[in-house]
Amino acid sequence: MQPVVLKTLNVITYIIMVTTAALHWELLSSIYYDRPNYLRGTQYSMILPGIVFVLLAGFSIAQWRDSAYDYVMDAIEYNLFASNLVITTWVFTWKLEWLVVSQILVIINAIFIGRLFMKKQSFTATSLIDYIFVHLPFSIYAGLVWVNVFQSFFSSFTTKEAGPDSWAAIGAAGSIVFMLIIANYQAQFSQDPDSWSAIVIGL
Repeated sequence: MQPVVLKTLNVITYIIMVTTAALHWELLSSIYYDRPNYLRGTQYSMILPGIVFVLLAGFSIAQWRDSAYDYVMDAIEYNLFASNLVITTWVFTWKLEWLVVSQILVIINAIFIGRLFMKKQSFTATSLIDYIFVHLPFSIYAGLVWVNVFQSFFSSFTTKEAGPDSWAAIGAAGSIVFMLIIANYQAQFSQDPDSWSAIVIGL
């Protein structure tokens, strides 16, 4: 893919995703803290996605810097604009209450961002701007997608009605343990230790 085409797709799909999310912000907020379950978020759950949106806006500009060329072409590749399209579609699946399709989409998104996260480990930021707007967004995003996968599942398919001994409660606890294992790996043992991803999961 030609660099200008890839970068343009990143910008266009980002604008589409953010516009869709903004128009359905109340719906997205209700997914995570208006549905009582054992892995529900709080009213502050939307702060991290908001931070990612802001940083990705910076990336949409910073990606045109010469210093970001190799990173964009070899690590970002098609993963970002594909992820943007997936998240845009995901919003409408919630609006239509296609919950199974919604869960499949957040898993697909986690694959795209996880692939991007692994490929970006071969690159090192050469300036503060590159670190903040080119590397940091995907470090935070890589942690956030795992939280989204599990929170979306428990919001869609479980409640607290069966009590703390139910499979839903035990499954939520197991999910937290699993995410903490991922966070520990990313922070300490990966090729390029990345604490930001782990911090997001921890929060």
